[in-house]
Amino acid sequence: MIDTTEPGGSDAAPEPAAAPTAADVPLVAQRAITAPATVDRAARTVEVVWSTGARARNFVPALGLITEELEMSPNAVRMDALRSGRAPVLDTHRRSGARDVLGRVTAARLERGRGYATL
Repeated sequence: MIDTTEPGGSDAAPEPAAAPTAADVPLVAQRAITAPATVDRAARTVEVVWSTGARARNFVPALGLITEELEMSPNAVRMDALRSGRAPVLDTHRRSGARDVLGRVTAARLERGRGYATL
């Protein structure tokens, strides 16, 4: 924060803080973690870690800046959709069109507090 002083020594009135936008929120992670040993070029698949349950700052338009922490216990995660073979892999959670679908989840599991998926 930069403090400004008006000529003559009086302090300027503080300006109201603007609501943060998505551009103001630093990215914690942009991509899923991949293990190069899991790349299967013939099948065109790769295994990723889709969540570790770690806290991360996120921007939700209706709420503003939040701290998100996912519960990764088997009782908290609905794995049926991921294991169905129909779950889409989306480009940064966008759902506005076919271009946002990068692929699909072909397998998924929870192991030691992490979520793994084959894409």
